[in-house]
Amino acid sequence: MSDGVRRLGLGTAQFGLAYGVTNTRGQVAHDEMAAILSLARGSGMAVIDTAHEYGESEAALGTFHDVTSGFRIITKTPSLGPERIDAEQVSSVRRALDNSRRTLRRDRLDGLMVHNGQALLLPGGDRIIALMQDAKDRGFVAAVGVSVFEPADLEAILAIFVPDLVQIPLNLLDQRFVGNGRIAALAAKGIEIHVRSVFLQGLLLAEPKSLPGSLAHARASLQAVRRFCEGSRFTAMEACLHFVLALSEIRHVIVGVTCADELAAIVAAAQERPRDRPDFASLAVDDLDIIAPARWRVPSVAWGNVGTVRSK
Repeated sequence: MSDGVRRLGLGTAQFGLAYGVTNTRGQVAHDEMAAILSLARGSGMAVIDTAHEYGESEAALGTFHDVTSGFRIITKTPSLGPERIDAEQVSSVRRALDNSRRTLRRDRLDGLMVHNGQALLLPGGDRIIALMQDAKDRGFVAAVGVSVFEPADLEAILAIFVPDLVQIPLNLLDQRFVGNGRIAALAAKGIEIHVRSVFLQGLLLAEPKSLPGSLAHARASLQAVRRFCEGSRFTAMEACLHFVLALSEIRHVIVGVTCADELAAIVAAAQERPRDRPDFASLAVDDLDIIAPARWRVPSVAWGNVGTVRSK
């Protein structure tokens, strides 16, 4: 088993939702979930990432308790805000945590992250910090942290709260958290780093000519990625994975799939022996309309397929 595969984590948004801009399969069926989880365990993966807001994901994982018992399970709070965090929102987080523990059939969860970590900066954010610390002290969770989108938000959060876990977006186009030594600084504080969006919801594995008109502005960046891969003799999937796996500070790379074949392709790519590291930094872009899926003007399911072999 390679170190790259051990560092993969299974994202499960697709277990509860038809998630992903390139997902045409929809929500994963029960039998396919079983195949995915079996392959993940057999491959040596050890972390499952889920969330209260991933539809039926937690409930689905709970039905596979025997299979998931050897995994660390990290979940997330409901989204908070938008203007302040009041007593009712604090109560909703407490209820959601109790529900997650019950649904996942775990007395003690391995991790709890604030789904939109920037909410801790709102008035009342200290209430959520106190709630999470209390849950940790009482043994309900082993580690607490935040999922964030913007480097500036993370820096502001670290001024008021030092999390055990941080989840950040990172991929060939979105390299914002690599700059200025941010990842190294997190690791130096002993913070466990998980990265998501390594395939940018499958966009980085799609053929540039297949993009819908509303994402035409991303075509040039994707074409640059294809030229880079051809010159480096990487497939698009290998380039996406080896860019993040080469960063030793990253503990886990969260990948979401809609079928076992997709996970098998990711595992195979992660097992490939890394080649000389090319200049991945040349691919970085700062256009949020490209690297921030929340700004995309497309339905949540549009075209293609997440993580497919045919999308190399």
